[in-house]
Amino acid sequence: MKNRFHRKPRVPRSRLGYSDLANRSKIQPLSRWRRNDRGFSLPTVLGLGLVILMIAVYSFARSTSDRVAAIAQVQNAQTVAIAETGMARTLSQLNVVNATLNNTYLFTRNYDPSVLGPDQVQYSGDEAASNTWTAASPPVGGCSYTPSTSPIPLTGTTADGTYQVMAYRFTPNVSSDNPGSGGVGSLLIEGRINAGTSNERPSRLQINLPIATITRNNSFPGLYAAEDVDLGNNDVGEGDGAVVGTDPVAANVICRDCTAASNQCTSGGLPTTTGLGDAVGQGNQSYIAGTIYLGDPKLPPLPTLPTTTCSSSGYTSPCKIVLSSITSPTTLPLPGDPDPANSNIPYIYEISGDININGNSSAVLNVITANNGTNNTTDSRVMLFVSGNVNFAGQSNIAHTGSPEKLALIGTGGTSQTITLRGNSTGNNAFVYAPNATVSINGGSGGPNGCDFTGAVWSRVWNGSAGTNAKICVPDNMPALLESAFGYSFGINSVGIHKYIAGSPLSWQRQEVR
Repeated sequence: MKNRFHRKPRVPRSRLGYSDLANRSKIQPLSRWRRNDRGFSLPTVLGLGLVILMIAVYSFARSTSDRVAAIAQVQNAQTVAIAETGMARTLSQLNVVNATLNNTYLFTRNYDPSVLGPDQVQYSGDEAASNTWTAASPPVGGCSYTPSTSPIPLTGTTADGTYQVMAYRFTPNVSSDNPGSGGVGSLLIEGRINAGTSNERPSRLQINLPIATITRNNSFPGLYAAEDVDLGNNDVGEGDGAVVGTDPVAANVICRDCTAASNQCTSGGLPTTTGLGDAVGQGNQSYIAGTIYLGDPKLPPLPTLPTTTCSSSGYTSPCKIVLSSITSPTTLPLPGDPDPANSNIPYIYEISGDININGNSSAVLNVITANNGTNNTTDSRVMLFVSGNVNFAGQSNIAHTGSPEKLALIGTGGTSQTITLRGNSTGNNAFVYAPNATVSINGGSGGPNGCDFTGAVWSRVWNGSAGTNAKICVPDNMPALLESAFGYSFGINSVGIHKYIAGSPLSWQRQEVR
């Protein structure tokens, strides 16, 4: 009988060997494949692939967009730079003033092929063509000149592209055909790259500039006539009499309405040297230390005559001393004339009739502007407001040895007024301002430094043919002397041939291109 508790001895399991590993039947999987799991992994792989593809597409699109934007930025920068170059070149052309060309008048005219309009704004609805850049007769120059094309280039090229002046509009400070106070100019320039291709790209820049006027260097009117200058053989020298080899400031001859012959004008619309001399009737023996200008020097208003008559008991500022005429040798101020309170206040005389003196060299109108204790006790200036004619015949003349601004001869008559001066060997220093008169000088006697008259003359007509080789001498500091006596409007920064200039930009903006 078997013992039920008897067990067979256990046979130990042998470990799997290398040969067993090769036998897959002995290897049991950790999990068994089930039919329900079939088809699950494929959608997962496809979904993951789709996500990766979408990320790749997005990254490519983003990269492409950034690249396009970067290219656009570069191209925009290029077109703006081209427009800026065109702006600088155009402004440089507008500022040209030299012996043969003056473009600054263009600052006060328009070039607008219906782009900006009067309001200086494109696409605003008021666009209308206006091209006065090619209109006749620039305001300075004395030539009847009509440009056949635009006086300055309207297009240009750079290393990167091209530019074009789209429009320029000027708005004066006041409504005037000849604005003297300036205004605002608006210049629109378009820069363009790849012109004529599918990659063409434009940009527009608009700049608004304040336009003002300044006097040209060394253009003060030492001898000026509004309507006509017949210089003859008169010389115009500096204060020391020099007519050559110097750098004159004020010894210039200016005629507002004189013009040069058409065959004596340069292509830029300015007279030649010969044309200038012929326009003012300069003779073969005439020498001018300064320059001849044809144009308007913008003279200040005539000084005004006080309405109050001075009292014999004392001087009331401002007041005038009334004389009917001067027809014999006279010394001014008269001993009984009321003295001004100080040297800044002039003796002012109203002479309703003529000044007419004829005689030998002692027959003079002697004017004292320094304190001599009797006639003039305050070193005051003397101003003569004369409505009649002024004539010194024979050897008579004005005798004034003081600084020329201290004696002012103001002509208040009409266009029939004549003022005839005469060379004086002892001193003939004065400032003559007679806007309606014909002024001339007789003599050629040769005063100090060979000067027959020292000072400045502003008139309607200068008739130099009446005198033989008479010399008018204009000191270099004449503008400063007149400014000290009459104010800023008589100085070198106000009186002279003007040119227009553009100031610092008021605005600088990119504009839309449609």
